[in-house]
Amino acid sequence: MESIENEYAAMRRRHHRAAAATDDALHHIALALEAHRSPASADDMQVDVSPDPDPDPQPGAQPDADSPLDQLRHLHKLAKGLQAALVLDHKSVGATINKLGRAIDAATFPHLGGLCAPNVRLNTAKINDAIASHLFRTGLFDIGHSFLREAHLQLHDDHIRPFRRLHDILTAFRHQDLRPAIAWREENEDALRGSDEHLLFRLHRLAYLQILGTGDRDAALAYARAHFAHFPDHITSVQRLMTCLLYVHKLAESPYRDLVSPAHRDSIERALSREYCRAQGMKHDPSLVTVVRCGTKAIPTLIKASRVAPTLSDLGMDDALPVEIDVGRECQFHSIFTCPVSKEEASEGNNMPMMLPCGHVLSNQSILRLPRGSHRFKCPYCPMEQVGSECREVHF
Repeated sequence: MESIENEYAAMRRRHHRAAAATDDALHHIALALEAHRSPASADDMQVDVSPDPDPDPQPGAQPDADSPLDQLRHLHKLAKGLQAALVLDHKSVGATINKLGRAIDAATFPHLGGLCAPNVRLNTAKINDAIASHLFRTGLFDIGHSFLREAHLQLHDDHIRPFRRLHDILTAFRHQDLRPAIAWREENEDALRGSDEHLLFRLHRLAYLQILGTGDRDAALAYARAHFAHFPDHITSVQRLMTCLLYVHKLAESPYRDLVSPAHRDSIERALSREYCRAQGMKHDPSLVTVVRCGTKAIPTLIKASRVAPTLSDLGMDDALPVEIDVGRECQFHSIFTCPVSKEEASEGNNMPMMLPCGHVLSNQSILRLPRGSHRFKCPYCPMEQVGSECREVHF
């Protein structure tokens, strides 16, 4: 990736230099053309067919003679010089683009299809549904509806309506209008109880600071009296906010300038989006984003595995990944239990995790193999005797 970034930076530098040189040459041509178009008397019109004494003038150099014919000759030379410079710049930029392409080819894997498990078939309907939901989630409603028509999908309005309201709330928030966000948070007080209990106060704090930023001290004080009394647990923060009234015209240079940091607004917007999704029973990150994030983490490891075995079948893994891939905690949605005896992952069905009376946990298949001619057996990790019927399923 570093090589790609370096080649891309080199291409941009070459492009900027070529563009600057072209603009400079065009400026000189425009000056010469303007000089030629200036009024001249008929007496100054003299025909001169002598050879050009200076075939390679310096860019921008003015001719010694002021006749229109000399001006045309100078303009022609400037145009030819610009043409030659453009050809050279075109070749130079083209060379850097070719280098960038070679760097991309060297850093990427051209046959990603071979990294997929051969016996796994992707569900096209679910993929299209994830794409459509992502488009609506990001506020691209026109594109989303077009995608539904072209993919022959149908999403009920009840599925789209929450996305539209989220988009309206966030759009108003980004335009300094906090009323829709505050109204929604107050409407869902019960549904969001136990989650981010500070969000409503943070919204009122931001609204207060916005009013204060306009210089209207009285309006800010009235807003504080109307709303901050409902937040006794934030008395320290309220005291700081009240002191901000002393710095109404220079809050950014005051000891309380941290309160108006743009980071606060960004953090509140993320929290607002997260809490809205939680209230609607939606995941905070769209499924498409999660899939892409997991893919970008998995592909480098799978490429290394493909150099050992061309296909997953060669590793005996027709329906699973051949190596363990750490996708990060943010992409882990299911707990995984590996039996300490068989070293196999427990699964739904006949190999559930089972807790023994002693408290240790094994897979069901391991427990079935432990008794030898008796219904009793010893725990592999402690001397206590166990009975299979006393084991209980464990759900993570």
